[in-house]
Amino acid sequence: MTLLFDRKVELHVFLQSEKYIIKDLHMSFDILATRDSKPNTAKINVYNLSESTRNLFSSETTGIEFWAGYGDDLGMIFRGSWYEDTSIFRHRKEGTNWATEIETGDGLKEFQNTYFDKSYTSGTVIIDIINDVANAMGLPVSNDLALSQTLNSCAVYSGKAKDMLDDLSNEWGFDWSIQHGVVEIVDKDSFLSSDSTAVLLSSDTGIVGRPTINKDGLEVTTLMLASIKPTRIIQIDSAQVTTNLGSKQEKIKSKIKPNVTGNYIVDRIRYYGDNFGGAFNCVIQSNLV
Repeated sequence: MTLLFDRKVELHVFLQSEKYIIKDLHMSFDILATRDSKPNTAKINVYNLSESTRNLFSSETTGIEFWAGYGDDLGMIFRGSWYEDTSIFRHRKEGTNWATEIETGDGLKEFQNTYFDKSYTSGTVIIDIINDVANAMGLPVSNDLALSQTLNSCAVYSGKAKDMLDDLSNEWGFDWSIQHGVVEIVDKDSFLSSDSTAVLLSSDTGIVGRPTINKDGLEVTTLMLASIKPTRIIQIDSAQVTTNLGSKQEKIKSKIKPNVTGNYIVDRIRYYGDNFGGAFNCVIQSNLV
């Protein structure tokens, strides 16, 4: 049985010339990661930073990472680039204390700012076009597709790279997202084959309460587990389940086993909590492999 206690969090702030690690302070966080193309988001509060550390957050900030776990076993649950137009940091005085509020997105700067413009001749392999657009963002790319189709005629792809990838994904049936600064491309509703080892979830490994079957699939709450990400596989070991189906009852019943034990693909995960008390959890939404 894994012992999940001694909560620890770290905030890594990347500057143009160095990285600064903030730890051993009170922090709260709410992070949402999904397999959708929209950037994952993070809202982080850090309490009682020194004035010099508060001043780190400036035009020199290039990105952040947030790590969470127990004892010496921490894992990264968010990596975000800094985009001055929409990323936020605020410092506010609360009595005698300071609170610093941070908001940004995973690959936000690249998602917002990357443009693509290229012509292709008839016969160009579709996978090459997808790779070209994804690589234009300047981030590492993990492409799980095996498309062999080619263009039937000449084509021009011009506009924001994110819009080009959305159009290609709708046409050719794949999902794409940015996870920890990597553009990940997988078959529609499938999992990332290069990271396909299932994470076991049971009452002994962190499940809180009962899994719930709802209109979007299976929802399960666990204690903080940094190893779980969208498009990865979890293995549920739980015979008890709560049902909250609504209007899609029969459709969901046909897709999910009554006792919910089995392997599932993570569609979205919310990491949230406070290292000084209260929640320190993940809420995972998933569907059967």
